[in-house]
Amino acid sequence: MKKTILYLCLAAGLLSCAKEPAPQEETKGVPMTFEISVAGTKAGGIAKQSWADGDAICVFIVGIPEKYLVLSYDGSCWRTFPVGGDITDDEIDNLGENYSLTAVYFPVSVGIAYEDNGEDAKNKFSFKNDGKPVYGSYYLYDEKDTFTVEGTTVKAILTMQIPEGMVQLYFPGGEGKESLDDFTFSCPMIRPVACVAVGLDGTIQESVLQRGARVGGGMPYGQGAIFAGRYDNPDETAKHTFSLTNASEIWTISVDRETPLEGGKLYTFPNFPEDGWYIELAHNQYVDLGLPSGTKWATCNLGAAYPEDYGDYFAWGELQPKGNYGWDTYEWMQEGQSDEGHITKYTVADGQTDCIWYDGGTFVGDGKTSLQDYDNVDDAAYAALGGKFRMPTDADWEELLDKCTKEWKTMVNGYAHNGYLFTGPNNNTLFLPAAGGRHDTSLEGAGSSGIYWSSSLDEYSSAYAKSVFSWSESVYRYSDYRFYGFSVRPVYHD
Repeated sequence: MKKTILYLCLAAGLLSCAKEPAPQEETKGVPMTFEISVAGTKAGGIAKQSWADGDAICVFIVGIPEKYLVLSYDGSCWRTFPVGGDITDDEIDNLGENYSLTAVYFPVSVGIAYEDNGEDAKNKFSFKNDGKPVYGSYYLYDEKDTFTVEGTTVKAILTMQIPEGMVQLYFPGGEGKESLDDFTFSCPMIRPVACVAVGLDGTIQESVLQRGARVGGGMPYGQGAIFAGRYDNPDETAKHTFSLTNASEIWTISVDRETPLEGGKLYTFPNFPEDGWYIELAHNQYVDLGLPSGTKWATCNLGAAYPEDYGDYFAWGELQPKGNYGWDTYEWMQEGQSDEGHITKYTVADGQTDCIWYDGGTFVGDGKTSLQDYDNVDDAAYAALGGKFRMPTDADWEELLDKCTKEWKTMVNGYAHNGYLFTGPNNNTLFLPAAGGRHDTSLEGAGSSGIYWSSSLDEYSSAYAKSVFSWSESVYRYSDYRFYGFSVRPVYHD
């Protein structure tokens, strides 16, 4: 059962008027008085250099369900008010001798709800923005700080801090793009992080996306925006490439890895979209084949510079190419496991009752059959290009194969390249090179076959996803193990 307590706007410099708590049953005990302050004038964050009028911090007393406190800063001091009813001395006494609290600050709007999952160990206060976790922004916290009780007064001093490894990236606006409201952000070195809940035991609960996942909803700041995430610098990547994308533009900027990012710092970029930024218009990235659905197909494989280039290889639902493709290296594999029965995300009721998405004979998986079911956060094409680019669905591939003529080619642009040339109803063409696929550390079938992922899971087996296989004799839709490294050819949907 989920009990919505209050919807708060915790934007820097703004606290929306709180709704009066719903009438509560008569409480036992004496309401407590809270004297909670925040140490110093620094917020402990990296963009937040001092508290502003209207800033708010949510404070959760470890072990007390449904009720919490909001600290509101009025420009000179912190004022406290309870949400969900008064916290009483009886409730404090029931905690025993170990008093502690957890505090969280968000610079953007969040809704707060108490989730009663039937037992204290699973109960929590959850945070969402428009029904979704708050990725792309940041939060500050003080986890399990102690407090003292003197009669009916609780005293505590909070020391707010930024999560370990978090970096903030400030993109100043310019040339009419001050707000950045319609832009999403990604960087292969950044894992978007959301603080999704505080458990009844006071533990901060995060949701962390893959490296390079694209997010919107950065924090408005000055004339631009701040995006944040946890920095992850893999050895195989030579540059930091940052991108801001909307429906029609793809803006990128690169920084040499000799000056890597560091957690706990704020980095200011050149004014967007001025010095150092490179723009590509979305319509330069795709070809219109005149298909009935209006779907456009990207001119190149993901990671390729030219139509005949092979590009990169991706396991299904992963965002970055890698050196070894197997169940043991698969993103959605239960820790310590390496077989198809321990897939942790995108699982369907396929009757595989000996797998972890069944508990006995009961299906307990997520029931997600497409990368679109999680808002494309695991879609390699969307992560790289943003805007309206996606991996093709199985239906997109079906349309391409049914509505276009197909011809195996061994020569493209005057060079020897094997692959299929598709000619659409309007006579525009699309070339898909025979790039082969990767298994373990080997590239197999390059030049003789091409294998391309769709965004669709095989509804008959959670271990398989739908793809397209091509060779000189034929091209057809089929399914294969999700851990293989196959090509991705993005599509663009208006």
